Amino acid sequence: MKPILDLLTPFHPSSLKTRDETIGQSSHSWLHISQDSFEKKIVLIGVPDDRGVLSNQGNPGAKEGPSAFRKAFYSLYDRPGSHALGPKIMDAGNIALGDDVSSTHEKLAQVVAFFLSKKVDTIVVIGGGHDFSFGSYKGLQENESQIVPIINFDAHLDLRPTVGGQINSGTPFSRIIEHFPSTLDSGRALLEVGIQQERNPASLFEFAKNHNVKVVEFKNQKWIPRDIAGQDSSKTQLLPKKPLDFIQDHLRSYRDRNSNHRLRKLHISLDLDVFSSWIAPGTSASTPFGCPVEDIVESIETLMSASGIRLLDIAELCPSRDFNGQTARLAASLVYRALCVLP
Repeated sequence: MKPILDLLTPFHPSSLKTRDETIGQSSHSWLHISQDSFEKKIVLIGVPDDRGVLSNQGNPGAKEGPSAFRKAFYSLYDRPGSHALGPKIMDAGNIALGDDVSSTHEKLAQVVAFFLSKKVDTIVVIGGGHDFSFGSYKGLQENESQIVPIINFDAHLDLRPTVGGQINSGTPFSRIIEHFPSTLDSGRALLEVGIQQERNPASLFEFAKNHNVKVVEFKNQKWIPRDIAGQDSSKTQLLPKKPLDFIQDHLRSYRDRNSNHRLRKLHISLDLDVFSSWIAPGTSASTPFGCPVEDIVESIETLMSASGIRLLDIAELCPSRDFNGQTARLAASLVYRALCVLP
């Protein structure tokens, strides 16, 4: 217990002034809950770090993301009676930042692995630069022999190589492929959804191709897999109309490898810049074009209700670029809806 305490800075939901019947009224710090009662809890962890964003020449401010998220999330009205979310929420506080980005990732990995060992239901990690997803995944796949797929909703591939050991917000998934090839099936188990071509250099698309990473772009109101992107539009008319179709196809083969036809672990990573800057201005690298909120929410809700979701990352919430807390409220409502459909 003591080593984990050293990795976290506590946060108490009761420190926020929230109205009656909101989630914040019945949520608690993990320090106020007996370890015997951790099972089936939903854990919230903050990573108040934007050093990786700054290293990637992004906009500062994502270190305030966890704080803005909590303010919006704990202010939401809870469901009534036995379906209430608040009593299930266990706030672990924030990761105590290390001297560098890499050591912070190691701390996050230890904390994620610790709570999973206590049989919590789902962990939600709020950033912070998207680089933290490396730490999330490292903790999730610990002691795992089966494939642990990742669904990344993002405008950017985040497959940049680490040059000279320099970790930044664009490197999480290349690092995961490098360090955990077995559980990510050498890259094949990573699906990138919502990618914007003009936001990614050709070298990263080539990296994705070489590592068999599946990429689905959103262009002209259509979801188009990268292997046919750029072809005549008539060839895309019979494509599925929603990202969920591509996601389910991607996961089907991994489900079938398990005797119970159910993934034991699945990592969802949502970078809020997958939405347009009109909808989500408060991100580290907002984009003018983006994916429909409804399509992304439907995908995440369906996954949360049917698959063994153990980890949900919300990345690059940047309050300093937000407008009236719009992006924080979007993130809070999205997580709320995702948690409401957990089995």
